Amino acid sequence: MRAYFSQNKKFDYALAAALTRTSEYAMAKVKAVMYRALDYAARTSPQYTGTYASNWRLSIGAPKPGNNDWHGKDFGLSEGDSQAVNEAINARGNKLSGLRTGQKVFLSTRGYNKEDGEDYTWDIEANIMKFRDVNPSRGAVVARTVSQMKRYIQEVKAMKIRGVK
Repeated sequence: MRAYFSQNKKFDYALAAALTRTSEYAMAKVKAVMYRALDYAARTSPQYTGTYASNWRLSIGAPKPGNNDWHGKDFGLSEGDSQAVNEAINARGNKLSGLRTGQKVFLSTRGYNKEDGEDYTWDIEANIMKFRDVNPSRGAVVARTVSQMKRYIQEVKAMKIRGVK
């Protein structure tokens, strides 16, 4: 990005450098919030096989949930199980390395049972599944994640306004 506002090239280059640093700083903050949202969603997703929790993905421009099918590997997993959570957090593409200013970032998942073709993602979100006690957060994962991120952003903003670091 180049901006020329005066006849003073030194000033123009300093301003352009400051704008670049500001843009890079803002991008780092956006990525940090998205990573936090990914971590929260994966850790608080109900689990039995881990399919739903392991398929959380960050993507640029359009939703692109993972396509893992964990059925047959483990049954009886519980919310926060590290195997599924780590699969989601460490999945390729979640680093958002190609993100540019003005692009949209999506957080999405899917719960698809290949054995019977059932997609149970909306059943979890609508809280209409029968959840086991080892899944205390239950459903509405997207709604809870959005609420949590709004709260986080407000707290961070409030701290910055107050001068707290």
